[in-house]
Amino acid sequence: MGYRSRMPLDQKIGLGATLFIIGSMLLCLVLKCTGGVNWEFSDGSRSGVIQKLSKKGIFWKTWEGELNLGYTEGSTDSNGHQTIRPAMFYFSVSSNEVAEKLKKAEIAGKRVTVDYKQYWLRGYDKGGTAYDVTNVVDASSLLTEK
Repeated sequence: MGYRSRMPLDQKIGLGATLFIIGSMLLCLVLKCTGGVNWEFSDGSRSGVIQKLSKKGIFWKTWEGELNLGYTEGSTDSNGHQTIRPAMFYFSVSSNEVAEKLKKAEIAGKRVTVDYKQYWLRGYDKGGTAYDVTNVVDASSLLTEK
């Protein structure tokens, strides 16, 4: 006679499912930490003035920035005055070439248009936001092009 397990069938299935779930979670964690997961969700462009650009990170240094899209009406204060607040777009930059263009635009204070890709899930080495700026153009030059 062969070896027979004393564990009931439903416990065997439960153990297998648990191991599968734990293994899948570990695989996703490893892929995310190593940058192996970059699922693009959308792409587009936004225009504004670069407010801030800095290189951040403990293990992976990435460029992080803020684009001021303009001002919107905020809330009303206790005296009945309408407040305004900036509408900000927070982004990351993977390319040093694009970061250099953004730094020049920030120093000049020019309005720019940035192209970006939005990621649903992305590796830690790709930045702290869901948006990765891939290109930057001086917005005033877009109006003069034929």
